[in-house]
Amino acid sequence: RGGDNESGYGLNHIENIDVANPTVAAYWGSINPLFYDAWNYDTNEPSDEVSVDLDAGLPGEFKLLGNFPNPFNPVTKLRFDIDYRSNVIVTIYNILGNEITTIQNGEMNPGRYSLTWNATNDQGKSMPTGMYLYKVTSDSRVLKGKMLLLK
Repeated sequence: RGGDNESGYGLNHIENIDVANPTVAAYWGSINPLFYDAWNYDTNEPSDEVSVDLDAGLPGEFKLLGNFPNPFNPVTKLRFDIDYRSNVIVTIYNILGNEITTIQNGEMNPGRYSLTWNATNDQGKSMPTGMYLYKVTSDSRVLKGKMLLLK
């Protein structure tokens, strides 16, 4: 652990080693949870893990917080709040409405979530430059957003 004491800056990181599943992940960021990130050293890419902002408290509503960065190349994080435990499905579509991939399908507890999409389909194929749509469904509630992949 290390840090920079200048106002507004910080260098904090945690390294996790999972001996049951040999992977290494490092997390780093600032005091603002929107700037935390993770890196998967096995694939040499940003981690596709789900992150949860535990310091934000429980959200009062089901709310889409957008994706960041947007435009992106080739990784973006889709951010949303869930106000109660529910089955959550997050699906990515191309501009024609064809399903590209589902990045979340299962029960999630209340909280603020950030899911990573690395601009690939279900088969791992990289998607071309273009506008993409995403849908976050919590039980029968639906939120939609759009994002731009620029290569």
